[in-house]
Amino acid sequence: MEEQNAARISNLEEEVVKLIQEEKELEDQLQLIDHLQQLGVAYHFKDDIKDALGSIHGSLEDKSMLLKDNLHATALLFRLLRENGFDVSEEMFSRFKDEKGHLKTCLQHQIKGILSLYEASYLGKEGEFVLIEAMDFTTKHLKKLMEEGSLEPRFREHVAHALELPLNWRMQRIHNRWWTDLGLAQRLPFFRDRLMENYFWTVGWAFEPQFWSFRQMQTKLVSLITVIDDAYDVYGTLDELELFTNVVDR
Repeated sequence: MEEQNAARISNLEEEVVKLIQEEKELEDQLQLIDHLQQLGVAYHFKDDIKDALGSIHGSLEDKSMLLKDNLHATALLFRLLRENGFDVSEEMFSRFKDEKGHLKTCLQHQIKGILSLYEASYLGKEGEFVLIEAMDFTTKHLKKLMEEGSLEPRFREHVAHALELPLNWRMQRIHNRWWTDLGLAQRLPFFRDRLMENYFWTVGWAFEPQFWSFRQMQTKLVSLITVIDDAYDVYGTLDELELFTNVVDR
C-alpha cells in the first residue's frame, strides 16, 4: 500500500509539473501557482514555480501590458512575484490611476480585482504610497460591499475571510501536536495554556515537512517561555522572582 501511495504521489507531482510548464494564458498560470501556494504544497514544485515566475519577470513589462485593465491578474502577478523574492515596482498599478494620481473610482465595481489588490497591498514596503492608498481604497470598498449585502455568496465568503486576515498574514498550513503528557497545565494552572498558538508561530516560520523537528523544538521553547513569562506577570512575589532571576542568570 505504501508503495502504491508513493507511486501515485509521484505521478501526481509529474502531472502538476506539466501543468506549470505547459503554455497557457498568463492569468491561468498565475492562478495555478497561487492555488499551489495556498494549498501549502508549492514546496514540492519550488524550482518549477521559480522558473515560471522568473520567465515572467524577465519580460515583465511586456507581460504586464498584456493584462491591460485586468486589475485582478495584475495584482495577482505583483503579489506572486513579490512573495517569491522578485523585484517588482508598485508602478505596475500606474495605469489604474486617474489624472490626479489616485486609484480610479470605477475600480470599485471590479470585485475580484479589488480583492486581489487588497491582498497585494499587504506586501507593500515603507514609502510605497500607491500600495498604502490601495490598502485604504480596497478595505473601504470591501467593507461597504459586506455591509450592503449585495455580494454573491462565494464572493462574500472570500471577502469576509480576507478582511478578517489578509493572505500575507495567514499560514499556509495548520496542524495539531502534543502537550498533555507533560502535565504543566495541571501543576501550574496560573499560566496561559496555549500550545496551539505557540505551534502556529512555528508553522509560520517553516511549514515544510522536512522542518518538523524545528517546529517541535521551537514549540517546546515558546511554551516554556510562556510559563516563565506568566510566572513573572501574575504568579510570583517580588522576593520569589528576585531569587528565580538570580538562578536563571547563574
